Amino acid sequence: MNVVQFMHPGDEITVPGPNVGWHTKGGHRRRLLCHAGEYVDGNNNCYHDDNLCFWNEYEAPTFAHPIPRHPKWNFAQYYHTIIKPIPPSPNRQRNCQDDALDECCDNTDPCVFGDTFKYSNCQQVPNGDLWNLPKGSLILFGSHHANSFYLDTVFVTQAPGVTYSVPIAKHQLPFSVSNNYKIVTLDNLMPRRNGRSKRNPIISQFMCYRGKLPSINADNLVDEQEIFSFTPTRIFNTTDYNKRCEIDLTTLNQKNQTRVHASRQFSPTLTQGHKTIVFNALQTDVETIWHEVRDAVIKASFLLGYHFPW
Repeated sequence: MNVVQFMHPGDEITVPGPNVGWHTKGGHRRRLLCHAGEYVDGNNNCYHDDNLCFWNEYEAPTFAHPIPRHPKWNFAQYYHTIIKPIPPSPNRQRNCQDDALDECCDNTDPCVFGDTFKYSNCQQVPNGDLWNLPKGSLILFGSHHANSFYLDTVFVTQAPGVTYSVPIAKHQLPFSVSNNYKIVTLDNLMPRRNGRSKRNPIISQFMCYRGKLPSINADNLVDEQEIFSFTPTRIFNTTDYNKRCEIDLTTLNQKNQTRVHASRQFSPTLTQGHKTIVFNALQTDVETIWHEVRDAVIKASFLLGYHFPW
């Protein structure tokens, strides 16, 4: 099992009006999404709510709803609801998946919608440390701003990944996914340049991972020892529902230093890219780190959103 700190751009998407189209200008952006879903609270109870808000990547069209402006940076200015049916992206309409030298920036990855979370391509390089992540590995997706780490997705791999090839239009997927996921993510993938490896200048294969869901008993409770994928979530129109979830990585490092056999520590200054904190970790080490993150999220008055059906 590995533990990965995964950094990506965290700016809020530009809103030109009430309808926000596909993001195609390069550099992924985040939106405060409001959607029906299921969550776990601080007492391990599971609930469903039609108005859960979570800060996440979503590059397909949305309706934007303004929020009274907050003076601090870490509060979203809009909440977004997804537009359905989801229209084909400009990449699919132009069929530019066939252009092996083109770069596509409007795929949603990771994607928290559907039967379970999915992570399928971002920053992956064949034979890199995001390739062949073992079952039970932990990825913390987040952004850096003003020396702070803002967490948006906690991803626990349900099983080893499955390799697939792009362009999707020319290859059969070795796994089943919904049509919505194809539109939002897979239709926008194509072979791309790999500037980090002269021996493999064009990448045409990626690895798709599914996120682990919590096991729920007859009393709608989750075992407090179980780890699973989630995104920090608040219920719409509750206090500071548009706030992003800040995690103190220095405190997290201090807690884990004496309890986890970590090869490296989380970086409070990492702005882009990814960093594998623990290679070949013991299950207990991964569980310890996950619970520290979970406790920090709950302490910050967030819920653990784990399922957002299309």
